[in-house]
Amino acid sequence: MRGIGGASGIGPARARHCLEIFSPAIAGLGGRQLWLAGHGATLLVVGAARDVYPSGMMPDGRIAYRIHPGRRAERADVVDIFAPAEQGVIATVAEQKENFEAWIRSLAA
Repeated sequence: MRGIGGASGIGPARARHCLEIFSPAIAGLGGRQLWLAGHGATLLVVGAARDVYPSGMMPDGRIAYRIHPGRRAERADVVDIFAPAEQGVIATVAEQKENFEAWIRSLAA
């Protein structure tokens, strides 16, 4: 699978440009991840990392929280979803959702 963005891809600025020209029907980074996966590519950006999940409390669509089991997200956990990321931390949208649900359960424990 080829990467877009990050150290082994086309770079974050070019990745942002590519995202801006995708079909308007593909909404949000998650939708773009799904679309790219169907075409044999993945985004090498922090927003595609397993431990990053958007927050409804964040008005800017460019930022999200890095989540840690057993503790609530804090201001220090805010990340730019378009920052470069290494291939090893990238997850599918489904894996991100599973990790988020596990994180929610870890807060209740």
